[in-house]
Amino acid sequence: MTDEKNKMNNFAYACIRFISWRKRKQTNQEMADETKKMSISYMFFLSCIVVLYVLIWFFR
Repeated sequence: MTDEKNKMNNFAYACIRFISWRKRKQTNQEMADETKKMSISYMFFLSCIVVLYVLIWFFR
């Protein structure tokens, strides 16, 4: 169980690193243009993570 938790934490950490790296790469104008798309895709991404976590917990 702790191994699965560590895997999930490492995955979330990698995703946060990737998102912050992408934000640093973009300019302010691109950030303003992509705010809506980023929020929609971020909510979709979070829901996917929650579904995966529930499936892992259910089938362990």
